[in-house]
Amino acid sequence: MPGTLNFCDDDTHVRLYDLKEIANVLLESGLKVIKGGTRRNLVSIIVMPVRIIYHILKYRKIQGGDFWDISGFSEYIYAIKKRR
Repeated sequence: MPGTLNFCDDDTHVRLYDLKEIANVLLESGLKVIKGGTRRNLVSIIVMPVRIIYHILKYRKIQGGDFWDISGFSEYIYAIKKRR
């Protein structure tokens, strides 16, 4: 499905990175990892039906990104530069 980062949408998508792998790279680079996990944006989940209807009416198809927050497809990580 378009919009799901299945390596067909964008030639720059080479691979999926594990959240722990990204956290380790950030730590090795001197950053402090504050928080990370599965993205569950409540507003996106609530307006999901509206977004689906909008995409069907405008593009005649559903976008994969419409389901990211409810399906747990997307992850996030927050990191800050350590103070010295």
